[in-house]
Amino acid sequence: MWAMLALFQRDPQPPNNPLFNLGTGKGFTKKASEQLCPSFLETGCNPRNWTGHSFRRGAAQHISDFGMLHHEIRLLGRWSSDAFKLYFTATPRQRQLNAMASPLYNTDTFPTLAPPLPLA
Repeated sequence: MWAMLALFQRDPQPPNNPLFNLGTGKGFTKKASEQLCPSFLETGCNPRNWTGHSFRRGAAQHISDFGMLHHEIRLLGRWSSDAFKLYFTATPRQRQLNAMASPLYNTDTFPTLAPPLPLA
């Protein structure tokens, strides 16, 4: 949640605006994300391996890896079930290490997201 607060401080938006947008103030649509897929050729990625849904899945995986709680992910992604958990591949230990390595984990302006777990 500290990362969200940092985002809101850096880019203040009305509370009813989408979290991410393409500079238009409107939401990042499935169509917009699908239009990005062909540009993956420039990065060496095969665009046939990507769909608009890849961004949704990737975002859920990423924020989970860096310590966001599942009920927060469900809320942000507007999921009504726990189906999104099928996307996660990181172990709890990997998630802990990722969160601890994140520059958002412990900054001068925000307290830590959670106390570190023992390394045992």
